[in-house]
Parts: sequence; structure tokens; C-alpha cells
Amino acid sequence: FDVINERIETSQLEPAQYVTTETMLKNCRGITTFTGNLPVASVFKFRKGDILLSNIRPYLQKLWFADFDGGCSTNIFVLRNKNEDVCNNRYAFYVMARKEFFDYIMLNTKGLNMPQGKREHILDYVIPLPPLEVQTKIIRECESVDLSSKELREKISSCREKIESAFKEVEAMPSVGRLSLEDKRAFTLAIGRRVLNSELKPGGKIPVFSANVREA
Repeated sequence: FDVINERIETSQLEPAQYVTTETMLKNCRGITTFTGNLPVASVFKFRKGDILLSNIRPYLQKLWFADFDGGCSTNIFVLRNKNEDVCNNRYAFYVMARKEFFDYIMLNTKGLNMPQGKREHILDYVIPLPPLEVQTKIIRECESVDLSSKELREKISSCREKIESAFKEVEAMPSVGRLSLEDKRAFTLAIGRRVLNSELKPGGKIPVFSANVREA
């Protein structure tokens, strides 16, 4: 793979062709459409089939397989396959879309509050190369999972909207009472004690959750 540093002026782009680290969705879920005014600057140019990797806070797992030509923020790596006869672009994307790849990037980063991956370290990542027919089979299976995940997310979103609508109807009822979270007759607030890793038991009956998580 090559890291593409070719530039394009934003004056040559439509807003929908511009990708930033903010418009890239975490957990490799694609992008949202950029809205607003384009910056007056030159940005990295990408083309359909390139793989875009956000290099800001790699643990957010922002990776996108470009399905159109455009330009992107300079905080994004544009990765281009040099030999499609050996490695299918989509296969390479699915290999990199695994948590293992982002864990690898996080092994060698710079910056504390806003860690960034190191180019040389990222390019040292090794992609297994089975025959192209096996790569194609893996792609089909991954695309099937992606489609199922998308349908489930859409269903969950629809259900959440129905729940929110139901609560709004309840709140609009004039006879509905109100209860404050400060009402000590109904609620208590407590901070639990610290739980050590040595105290955790796999398969235990009491679930333990940490507030210091990086995944939703």
C-alpha cells in the first residue's frame, strides 16, 4: 500500500465530497455527509476504492472504504493498494477493520490527550494473503454481516424513536405527576467501592462495569 499525499484545492470539491475525522464514524461504520463551509485550503485527494484511516485517536476505529472521489482532512491517511492482482481492496479493508489492527496502531502512538498513529508503524502491519478466491469468499461473508448489522441498527433506531415518542406523549398529559431525582424518599445516590482486577471472577454472578471505557 502507498500513503497518498496528492493534494486538491477545496474549491474543486462539493461539501459532500469532503471527509473529516469528525464525519468518519467510529467502529468502521462509514461516514456522515459534511455540512457547512469548506475550509479554504488544499487537502488530501482520494479516489474511489482507497481506504481512509483517521489518525486521530485510533482507538475510535474510524476506517472507511471510499465509494466516491473526493478530498479529506490531512489528519486522515489515504491508503491505496499497489497490487490489486494480489490483494483485493475490499479484503484489505476488512482485515484492517478488525480491532486487532487498531490495537496494533495503539502500540506505537504519539501524544497523550489526542494520540496519533505513526506512519511507519502502521505500514509495517502485515496482511495475510490467501488466494484471491478465498479473499472473495471472505468479502462476501463480511458484507453479509455488515448488511445484517446495518438492518439491526436501523431497527434499534426505529424502536428508540418509538420509545421517545411514547414518553413525549406521557409528558404532555396534564394529569402526570413529577418526581425529582433529588427526592430522597424515592432515590438514593451512592458511590461504590473500588473493585480490583484480582477480585474479579470469570462467570461471576455480579456484573462489574468500568466508567473508563473507550467503546460504546
